[in-house]
Amino acid sequence: MKRLLGSRAHRLLVGSVVLAAAAGLTGCGRSTSVAIEVDGRSISITDFEREVEAVAGNEVLLEGQPTILVDGEPAPEFVANWAGRTVQQMVIDDEFEARGLKVSDAEIDTARAGFVEQNTQEVVDAFPDWFVQQFVEADARARKLSEALAATPAEISDADIEAAYEQTYACESGVEVSHILVASQADADAIVAELAGGAEFATLAAERSTDPGSAQQGGSLGCFAAGQYVAEFEQGVLAATAGTPTAPVESEFGFHIILTETFERPPLAEVREEIVAQLETQQGGTDPLTTLLQARLADADVEVDPRYGTWSAATGQVTPPDTGGPAEGREGPTQTTLEPGDPTLVPQD
Repeated sequence: MKRLLGSRAHRLLVGSVVLAAAAGLTGCGRSTSVAIEVDGRSISITDFEREVEAVAGNEVLLEGQPTILVDGEPAPEFVANWAGRTVQQMVIDDEFEARGLKVSDAEIDTARAGFVEQNTQEVVDAFPDWFVQQFVEADARARKLSEALAATPAEISDADIEAAYEQTYACESGVEVSHILVASQADADAIVAELAGGAEFATLAAERSTDPGSAQQGGSLGCFAAGQYVAEFEQGVLAATAGTPTAPVESEFGFHIILTETFERPPLAEVREEIVAQLETQQGGTDPLTTLLQARLADADVEVDPRYGTWSAATGQVTPPDTGGPAEGREGPTQTTLEPGDPTLVPQD
């Protein structure tokens, strides 16, 4: 079944487009009473409720999602959801205009085709023409902005690199721990003897340790953090003298020869390229439009008329007015953010 609000299991970033009222979002709505305002950009109560009524009056849509209405009126959860989408579109349009972007007729046609494909022709035909036009134009702007953002990825600053470096190479204990794990006391005693004779700990770890993960790193387990290891091993680490291999320590995994050293993170200059590559990978895996929305909405000055709900900067959502909780058989609101290129008015489960 198609659903306007989505489901609890639906991911936060669903394929749905936010409606933007062309007149209302420019601050030139037909009413001076403001429904929603975001950083000075607003939509009037008249225009906002006209949009809500266009959805709530679509009888074809209601066949698949009757809970849009409650006692013949738009459900508070639906109205709050629509208000949240409107907030998002205001942010998109503000950035769109600031960048001087324009959409072509061909791009609007593409958005229109996507709207029909995702929602069925029957649902689209049941909307007023003005509503469909606004909706596809909003999707076209979102697509265009997303493309522009992807073409100009955010610059990785020195502050970003420094923060990632501090996080990657943090070590609260100040202790780096390595071990060589073997199956028997005899094997462990033999390794202790070799170490006493001058053998390299890392070499023996690579050759003899039965812990393949750390063996590849010369026995290194990295920064020691209390509570991450079995009790016997942790006690062995705490009793060790830095720079001196311990006597064999038995645990349920076998026998450990433990070596602790003062944790020393590499100089930033040595790992800078690695950190930058890490940040670039993270940046490449994130939708740039989503990143923009999250950043802008966290600091935006948002006002929502209380009849439609309450804006939460922490969640980036509009919470419906407190009416004692969702009615029986009706889900609470599932707020959605824009994922361009999938202009679904009613996301599929």
